[in-house]
Amino acid sequence: MTEIRRGVPADIPGIAAIYDRILTEEEAGRASVGWVRGVYPTEASAREALEAGELFVMAEEGVLTAAALTYVAALIQSLAQLLRLMILVGGRRRND
Repeated sequence: MTEIRRGVPADIPGIAAIYDRILTEEEAGRASVGWVRGVYPTEASAREALEAGELFVMAEEGVLTAAALTYVAALIQSLAQLLRLMILVGGRRRND
């Protein structure tokens, strides 16, 4: 049976595993989602969404098959990750 529900702390490792599989496909050129390993999404971004009440999961027979953030949470996290990346890149340029 398919279940869609709010995420709980016990879901985080499964969500991180889903992110890892998608990122591996992206890196191998078999998918194009625009994610960057270590930048977004991360286990930390899933935890942030969970704490904000914005994390949802889908499970089949009790096994996680998908995870999603609500639009507002996803937008905020994307902007925060972009800012972090800009700071990281900007810091490297100053040190070159």
